[in-house]
Parts: sequence; structure tokens; C-alpha cells
Amino acid sequence: MNLSVLLGRLVYEPELQRKEKDGSTTYWCRFRIAVDREYAKEKEADFFNCVAYGGRARYLVSYAKKGGRLLLVGRVKNEDYTNKEGKRACFTEIVVEDCQIIDYADDKIEKEG
Repeated sequence: MNLSVLLGRLVYEPELQRKEKDGSTTYWCRFRIAVDREYAKEKEADFFNCVAYGGRARYLVSYAKKGGRLLLVGRVKNEDYTNKEGKRACFTEIVVEDCQIIDYADDKIEKEG
């Protein structure tokens, strides 16, 4: 089973990307979250690259702000590729399957409601 549950703060605001192919449009956004290490004596965090697709991507781009806390459920995805120097490299990211904004960095949602 490949399941990840992360609670962290958004490092930067995601930007909506789109790709059109064969008459259909795919939306996605990439972003990074910082997850605090609870056991650390000093303040430390792990950083995770994430990607969301479709409605989740549009939701995050519309409402998630830098510094806001997100609860993410997803799966770990590893991709092997050849870098510019011709060496094999690996990229790991969390593919978001569900997400919820826990803390808003501003009161944008409350104003809209």
C-alpha cells in the first residue's frame, strides 16, 4: 500500500498549469510543504514536493496561501530521468489524492462566504 498523510505549511503559492491534448484539458499544480519534526529539540522540518491535478489543483491555487497549513493524503511517486549532464537521477513527489486547508494565511474564504 502506498499512502502518505502529511500536515504541513505551504512553502510557496502554487500556480495553475494546463495542458491541452486531443481536445481535453488537464490542470495541475506543483507545490512544496514543510512538515515539522515533532521529535526534534530544535525547530526542524522535512520538505516535500507535491503535485495535485484537476479540481484539487484549482482549489489549492484559489485558496491556499504561503504559510497556510494543509492536510494532504496522497501517494509517493518516484520518477527516474536523465539530467542535463547525462546522469540518471530520481525525483520523488507526493501525488495529492485528497487535501484540506487547515489554517488560512489570510481571511479570503471568510470574506467570500
